[in-house]
Amino acid sequence: MIFTQNTKLKASSTNGWTIFGFGLEPVRTCPFAGSCRRICYARKGLYRTHLKACKARWDSNLALTKRPEGFTIIGDEISRLERNAIRRSKRLAIRIHTEGDFYDISYACSWIETARRFPNVLFYAYTKSHKMLSSIHHIPANLNIIASEGGKHDALLSSWSGPVARVVDEYSGFNLQGSDDDKVAMLAKSGVVEIIKH
Repeated sequence: MIFTQNTKLKASSTNGWTIFGFGLEPVRTCPFAGSCRRICYARKGLYRTHLKACKARWDSNLALTKRPEGFTIIGDEISRLERNAIRRSKRLAIRIHTEGDFYDISYACSWIETARRFPNVLFYAYTKSHKMLSSIHHIPANLNIIASEGGKHDALLSSWSGPVARVVDEYSGFNLQGSDDDKVAMLAKSGVVEIIKH
């Protein structure tokens, strides 16, 4: 299965949306991870309980992204998910990386091209690879990149024009609250989205 729904994505699939995620192995595919390595949610809880199954899915997805026809196969699956969403009068959103990150520029560009192919699907990604992505011009409007704190390039976040995710122990009361509903970050165009540490 290429796309899945974790507990948060299922709970966030409301108000006319259905949300699926694509995952890769955490840390291994996160070249710009920093302090987040210590607290990565994808290395705890149910992920640890079901590590063998998660690892098999992550490895399969990573291998798929490296195959010449990989993004054609990914696109075919997105087409199927979009048709199912339309049949249920819903709009499809794809979270790129429920686990993992953009591991290189070529891979990131493949997702950007995929977003262009599906203008009625909303794609979004939390990422520590924001420095690499900032060099790409013309990211389509249906792809929302949420830069995440805790990486090697946090000093550059002050110049980031899009939303920024921040893991916190408790909400400050001053920013968007994104722990219970992923649509908060998915639809944010700017500002800080706070997510409670798992």
